[in-house]
Amino acid sequence: MEVLDIGLIFVLSVILPILILRRINNVMRDKKRLPPGTMGWPLVGETFDFMKQGPDFMNNRRKRYGDLFKTHMLGSPTVICMDPDLNKQILNSENKGFIPGYPPSMRDILGEWNIAAVHGPSHKSMRGALLSLVSPPMIRDQLMPKIDGFMRSFLAGFGGQVVDIQAKTKEMALLSALKQIAGIDGDPLAESLKTELYKLAAGTISLPINLPSTNYRLGKGKGGQHVEENDR
Repeated sequence: MEVLDIGLIFVLSVILPILILRRINNVMRDKKRLPPGTMGWPLVGETFDFMKQGPDFMNNRRKRYGDLFKTHMLGSPTVICMDPDLNKQILNSENKGFIPGYPPSMRDILGEWNIAAVHGPSHKSMRGALLSLVSPPMIRDQLMPKIDGFMRSFLAGFGGQVVDIQAKTKEMALLSALKQIAGIDGDPLAESLKTELYKLAAGTISLPINLPSTNYRLGKGKGGQHVEENDR
């Protein structure tokens, strides 16, 4: 009897309020005339489902709600569009009604002034400055041959092996960038930076919860500190 009473008290005091908050959360969002979908649990939304299911998260909700649906992930209410034509229209209408947004964790870790987070005249100015550093002939005649040579050398080391294509592609892209941008080529520093940059990347797609050992904490603090130390 005591066990039953404890279980009932737990349900009434913890589980029931959470379920009520989740329902209120969805109802309030529905009143704002958003696309169909669910906002998930309070605070965390559907982040855990998104991280666990990967691409299946998008596909399952697309089957249920259509090409345009709402959710709540990575600390932000989010509208997902999987219609190619509508996505093209949105991209072409940037700063004309649509303003791109990114998860709080990405802004916190990469900074509010990274090129992906700014928009309007600031974005145009930053993009122009970056594009001025490289020209199409430079990319074709100098950069692409170097990248091609690096990729061939990288892939040659896996002859006759079974490899994880996704993992190796990510590694190849990172090591190629380190070589072309910073001149770091296959030394312990490259391996060390690779580990820390992976932590930083994981932090940008995590819940912005600043607790020890979370991806957010590791991405925001430890990765950046390591890069600064190596820069000295």
